[in-house]
Amino acid sequence: MNKYFAEFIGTFFLVLTIGCTVIGQFLEGTLIRPLRWASGCVGNARPKMWRHT
Repeated sequence: MNKYFAEFIGTFFLVLTIGCTVIGQFLEGTLIRPLRWASGCVGNARPKMWRHT
């Protein structure tokens, strides 16, 4: 029984980690970047931070 429980916990955390990564990337691309771009003039937010000089 302990072997199956340990296998379940390991698989659960593996799927949870991959799922959170995929959902995080999706949210960053679809929600956070347009909001940062739209609010570029407020609070010194830069939509393309890697290009500022």
